[in-house]
Amino acid sequence: MWGALIGFIVTSTVVALQLPQQVTAQDVLAFVTEVKGKAQIVRASGGLAVGAVGGRLFDGDTIDVSGGTATLIYLSGRSVEVADGTKHVVKGISGGSYKLMGRVMNTISEIAGPQNEADRPVVHGMARDLAGLHGAMPANTQISDSDFIFKWDALEGVEEYEVTLEDTTGNVISTQMVSGTSIKARNFPLQTGKKFVWYVQETGSFLPRSSGRSWFEIASKDDSKRVAESLTKIDKAASSDARATLKAITLYKDGLYYEAEQVLKKAQAKRGLSTLETKLLNLAYIKMERWDRLLSPPEKEKEKEGISTE
Repeated sequence: MWGALIGFIVTSTVVALQLPQQVTAQDVLAFVTEVKGKAQIVRASGGLAVGAVGGRLFDGDTIDVSGGTATLIYLSGRSVEVADGTKHVVKGISGGSYKLMGRVMNTISEIAGPQNEADRPVVHGMARDLAGLHGAMPANTQISDSDFIFKWDALEGVEEYEVTLEDTTGNVISTQMVSGTSIKARNFPLQTGKKFVWYVQETGSFLPRSSGRSWFEIASKDDSKRVAESLTKIDKAASSDARATLKAITLYKDGLYYEAEQVLKKAQAKRGLSTLETKLLNLAYIKMERWDRLLSPPEKEKEKEGISTE
C-alpha cells in the first residue's frame, strides 16, 4: 500500500528531467527551481530543451519564458527570476564559488525523480503504526543540533501524554509525563553519535493511542560542526531568495530530514514554496515515514488553477 502511495506522490510531482551519470559544479552553472507557465531552454550549442523544474543550465544557455515566470538558482548561490516574455542568458563567473554549492547537484536527481522504496529507513523491524497519534517528530532521521523539541499532534480531549525514550534494543531509558504536545530534548539523557527510539501515547485510556516508534540519531560533534559550517557558508554566499532551498538540499543530502523540513516550513510561513521545495519537503516526509504530512503534488494544484506545467 505504502509503496503505491510513494509511487503516486513522487511520480505525480516528477517533470521531464534528464541528468548525466556524472554532474559536477564545473558542468552546471544553474538549475530551475520553479516554472509558472512555459519555459524553453536554448542551449549555447543551438539545441532546445523543455525548461522544467530541475532543468540544468550551462554557460551560454538561454531560458525563454512565456505566460508566467521561471526561477533559477546559480551554483554561486544567486537566485534569478525570469519574467514573462523575457530571456535570461546564463553566464559563468570567475573564481571557485561553484564549489560551495556544487554538491547540491548530486541531490537534484532524487528531488526531481522517483524515490526508491528500498532507501526508506528501517528500525530493526519495530512497529511504525501511526493510526492513533499523528505528527510525532523528529522521526527516522539524523539530527545535527541536540537542542531540539519533540512534538506531536494533539488528540481531542487529551490533556496529558507519556513520552518514552528507548535504546534500539527496546530498553526504556526514560519516561516523561507531558501536559501539552511538546517537550525539549534536553529533558532526556541523549548522547551524540548514538541512535535512540522514542514514542508518545495518551494517558488515562484503557487502550492508549500511540504514535508508534521512530528512531533518531544525534550526529557526532565533528559532523555537527561540518553541517554548521556548510550552512554558514550558504548564509554568506547565497542570495536571500536561495538560502532556504540550498540549506534544505544540503541538510537532506546529509540525512538530516527533520532539519530540512524545519528550514522549509520556516520558509513556507513567509512565502509559498517553489515546486522544487515542495518536492523536497515531500521526500523528507517519505524518508521520515510521516505519510499524513505529505503535501498535494504541485503540478496537480497548478492544473486545478488552470496553469500549464509543460
